[in-house]
Amino acid sequence: MFELGDDGEYARIAEVTGPEMFDATNPFPVRVVPSGLTSRSRRA
Repeated sequence: MFELGDDGEYARIAEVTGPEMFDATNPFPVRVVPSGLTSRSRRA
């Protein structure tokens, strides 16, 4: 995961794979789970 800094450069802030979770807060709250991005099942 990369985040855009005040200097206009991107910096790596996390590295997650498979079922690991990452909770981003900027610019809005979102949870990223890499294995969920390629899952064929969809939640309602």
